[in-house]
Amino acid sequence: MVIATMQLVVVWSLASAVMLVASGAGPPSAASLAHCPKTCGDVSISYPFGIGPGCFRQGFEVTCDRTTRPWKLFLGNTTAQVTGLYPAGTVLASIVYTIPMSPDVGAYNLSWQSPGRNLNIESYNYFAFLGCGIGVYLFHPDTGDLVGHCTSKCSSMEAMLIATQGGSCNGMGCCTVTFPVPFRGFRVTIVKNNDTLPQRFSNITVKAFLSFRPYKFSITDLLSDKINASIVGALPAYLSIVIADQPNCKRAQLDNKTQYACTNSNCVDVKNGGYSCACSGNFDGGNPYLLDDCKQEYNPTPKTNCSRSCGSTYIPFPFGLEPGCFAKTRFQLSCASNRTLIAIPPAKYEVTNISLDEGLLYVNKLSESEDSNTNYLSIYYGGSDYFGQQLVYGLEKSDLSEEYGAWSWSVTNLTCESAKHNSTYACLSTNSECLGVKHGMIYIGYRCKCSPGFEGNPYVQNGCTDIDECLIPNICEGTCYNFQGSYSCCPHGMSFDPVRRKCTSSNRQNVILGITVGITSGFGVLLLTLTAIILVKR
Repeated sequence: MVIATMQLVVVWSLASAVMLVASGAGPPSAASLAHCPKTCGDVSISYPFGIGPGCFRQGFEVTCDRTTRPWKLFLGNTTAQVTGLYPAGTVLASIVYTIPMSPDVGAYNLSWQSPGRNLNIESYNYFAFLGCGIGVYLFHPDTGDLVGHCTSKCSSMEAMLIATQGGSCNGMGCCTVTFPVPFRGFRVTIVKNNDTLPQRFSNITVKAFLSFRPYKFSITDLLSDKINASIVGALPAYLSIVIADQPNCKRAQLDNKTQYACTNSNCVDVKNGGYSCACSGNFDGGNPYLLDDCKQEYNPTPKTNCSRSCGSTYIPFPFGLEPGCFAKTRFQLSCASNRTLIAIPPAKYEVTNISLDEGLLYVNKLSESEDSNTNYLSIYYGGSDYFGQQLVYGLEKSDLSEEYGAWSWSVTNLTCESAKHNSTYACLSTNSECLGVKHGMIYIGYRCKCSPGFEGNPYVQNGCTDIDECLIPNICEGTCYNFQGSYSCCPHGMSFDPVRRKCTSSNRQNVILGITVGITSGFGVLLLTLTAIILVKR
């Protein structure tokens, strides 16, 4: 039995917190960390991570290697390179194994456990194995139970090229094992089968990696002694953060308040033990591990000159592409190759239409080949009961409700009554109204809509304008009269009375007009006569 070597690069998130030993009494403030380094190369550094005394929570020290170009950030004194920090309570990790095969060795063991047992491998990840004539067995890291198995075979080069056409990892040169539940680690045994292999594929190096994104298999990767670094970098595993020093929120709040990480934010129990911190569903921005840093970031006034289209898709506010052009982080989209994209791990979607009137995003899931070859803005949400975890875990309680082909969305999880008394009330336009949004039976918040008879954007000043229904072909049998918020169809022979807002008979109007003209003329003649008499008497 041989223990394989492993390459591990962990991308930690802003909201991660393995709080083995807490330093100080509760979270620090952003002001108290003002002296701390904020970047290393192109990576931003956010608490609980930090460089130097007083800049990090114990267990979260990072170091910056300034001898490289660009500078590289590492977790402590390890070789685990930090390539990004995301305010999401999540982790991206490139976990890669390279296993040279020896003719006299029949089985190989791999194992990994998250540092401090602080990371969950989420169940939508998969473990990919590139090799020939092998069986792969995945075991639960705690119980030792077998939880997954796959087999990878190889035949002639011609047959392999045909079988793997399109890049499918289908058991020919490549197989995958999925995780049935979140794990804090894993144990894998790779066993050589008694297959007779072509010389080209005999005893080739086995490559293995975790990922949540689709992998496009190639014979070149199979024959290589190691996995191409660019491929590995594009195929990270998606992990979630766990604070592992207490079994749940209740115990964390009671047992040692100086170690409790969520003093000014929500505490979320993790199903397989531990907890995490999150800003509440009303807030998008902020760091839940800093004192009073969870903040409402709804921006009701976008900057000028924002790009409002991507390809054929119009992108109205509160959605947007560039910073300052969307109202909240959750409404940020990206544009790649004239396609409007949103990323919701473990899948990517193309947004084909945004309906403010219906409160819907119309989406298409990208195919695996499109998904693996499309550059896009990765939006990693997490922690919020009302928004982020829906995107990551598929929970129903969310500001974005996933439906087949369309997602309903809300501004935030306030009721209309509460929102109207909030300084960040989103329905800014006159002639707009507030509507509650539900996902099934669950209330997920409010959205805005132009009032009946008006159209446009209720989220911007004067965005709702009158609909001129009279411009719609064949809307009336007779004469159409438009007015603010509605219209009227008057039959032939009748006309619209704008004062009474109803159709009246044209003959009746003519009689009234005649009487009015007659009376007016009579008064005019009488006035002239009186004036003449007065002048004569003088």
